[in-house]
Amino acid sequence: MSQKYSIGDVAKKLNMTTRAIRFYDQKDLVKPEFVGENGYRYYGEQ
Repeated sequence: MSQKYSIGDVAKKLNMTTRAIRFYDQKDLVKPEFVGENGYRYYGEQ
């Protein structure tokens, strides 16, 4: 099983805001691997 990262973890790693990542998701540029029942986005290594 691959490592899953929260949107906050990804934002810190890429030196971006969570808002920017959500914007890219909205524009279908970056999609999370998994969206939890609570609506949280989780991203993988890719």
